[in-house]
Amino acid sequence: MSSAVPLPSEQIPEDAAAWRSADAGRWSAAGPGQWAHPLLSVLVLVAALVWSVASTPDEPCTAARPCDTSWDELTAFALALLAAFWIVRAPRIALAPTAGFTFWSAAAALGLFPPAPQPFRVAPDAAAAAYLAPAAAAFVTAALTARIVADRRRRAVVEAAAGPGRHRLPPDVPDPRRGLLRSALAPVLLAATAFALWQSSQAVDAYERRAATATRVTAEVAAADADPDDLGRLTAVGPDGRRYALDTVFPEYYPVGSEVELVVDGDWVRLVSEPYDLFDWELTALLTVLPGLALLTEGLTGLRRFHRRRRDAFPVLRVHVRPDRDGRRIRVFAADDPAAARPLFLLRPGRLESFGSGGRRLTEGPAWEVREGVLYGVPLPGADTALVATGASGVFSTAPAGPSAYGPGRTRERTRERARRNRHTGRPVAEVAAELAAGPVPPAEPRIWTADPVSRVVGGFFLLICSVGSVPRLGSEVSLSWVLALLAFPVFATLAATALNWRISAGRTGVRLAGAWRVRHVPWDEITGIRHVDDSVYVERTAGGELRLGPVGFRPVQKRLGTPSSAHRAADELRALWHRPELRPVRDPDGDGLRLGPPLVLIGAAVIVALRLL
Repeated sequence: MSSAVPLPSEQIPEDAAAWRSADAGRWSAAGPGQWAHPLLSVLVLVAALVWSVASTPDEPCTAARPCDTSWDELTAFALALLAAFWIVRAPRIALAPTAGFTFWSAAAALGLFPPAPQPFRVAPDAAAAAYLAPAAAAFVTAALTARIVADRRRRAVVEAAAGPGRHRLPPDVPDPRRGLLRSALAPVLLAATAFALWQSSQAVDAYERRAATATRVTAEVAAADADPDDLGRLTAVGPDGRRYALDTVFPEYYPVGSEVELVVDGDWVRLVSEPYDLFDWELTALLTVLPGLALLTEGLTGLRRFHRRRRDAFPVLRVHVRPDRDGRRIRVFAADDPAAARPLFLLRPGRLESFGSGGRRLTEGPAWEVREGVLYGVPLPGADTALVATGASGVFSTAPAGPSAYGPGRTRERTRERARRNRHTGRPVAEVAAELAAGPVPPAEPRIWTADPVSRVVGGFFLLICSVGSVPRLGSEVSLSWVLALLAFPVFATLAATALNWRISAGRTGVRLAGAWRVRHVPWDEITGIRHVDDSVYVERTAGGELRLGPVGFRPVQKRLGTPSSAHRAADELRALWHRPELRPVRDPDGDGLRLGPPLVLIGAAVIVALRLL
């Protein structure tokens, strides 16, 4: 007899078939082999890219082959990085950048570019390295194709097991419209890319117009100085004895006594071998086009999936599910596996999808409790699958689990056991409640938890980055690094202020989370869950999503110290107060302490102004 928590019959479609172990075995066998694992594909692609860069000869800039633009190299890097990003998330989308990278690297290896672009231009005695990148890209393409074909086979197995019945998602299944924010941010980043490309073309056009009317001079190098913090300085003497001072990126290419070609127009002097320096704009284009294209593709894909889920009918299967203790993953088992002995795959809830009717979580109740559930859709790695189970419903992301994901490989029990040990699962509520009742703090008094020494060390580290990295750079002239420092300053200031002085308090009316800038209050009757994950404390609510406070420590160090952190105790004791209302304080705390965000920003701004005025 099954010991799983049953699902009410009204939530199970009448013609929903049970996904039995035999069908699940065929589903597992239809998966791709271990060689097609996305991690292996990413490692092969990155290794080929690194080897190609390492094999690139150090060719000096000359008048015949000047060091001008690097768009060929940047395009190859962008295609490779986009392919690596999408290999893990969506093999169909990854085919496009992988095919582009394959063509680009193969054309470079065959010498179709005049001249062949780096990082695929190799020395004659290492010509084999030129073909490593296209060979790796071909392997990745084959692995992606194998995964796509395997997905088709698995879809056929699931549809056959589900039978002819198809059903739309129940109307009460939470299904947020994902993709709007990404689709809105992507045009901003791509506009920055277009601006960087336009600025680069303007710089090239300006140089070519002025060089066309300038005088070409052959000069002798008199001095070449390298500045480790800035551009090198080159001094050359012309035939008429005139001395020219120029900036150079590669002063080592111009030994004293060698000749260089210059273009001179009055006080305007440039090296023919280094006509312009577009590194800042090229880096800006690379750093904006990658997240821009990724966000655009993810946003459009998310919106398309949302509308398809609202419109289409899906195959339905009855299964068993079991959540992890922290609620971050849900394991799915066959319908005739009530003991939950062999997981088929994982469902990973997002920030909103794990809430069910009444705001209850699937993880409520005893830990590792097996429950009956209904799956809507075809579970494929990276795809969305809707789940209805006792206590929760929603749209989840399907992830591999164990040997059934990529071939019949061995079960890695030691890896899973190590992952369980590294996760803070929380102490039993009854044990914590007993300690609270007998503790030194009177139950009527408010409970307050603040940053411990490890958390303050983490805050000091972020403060050091902010004060040494961002603030001095903002006091200098405006440049690309100045813009990056401007973007990084509020981020590191917020992290530092939170880690140094976070505060959680529990009173009569609810829980207060005090971070870097503000205090957020959650009434007790709106709380649906409390957990500590990834050095952050999460308080889940019935409406408006969950609240996060972090960073609140550094788990590797706190684990070695062997004592629970202040954030761990806060999560455990808050969970006990939430489950046991009689232990809650009878009054609220008098205050919430000082928020460090505004003072840190004001001090940083004052230092920046002082640096710019000096």
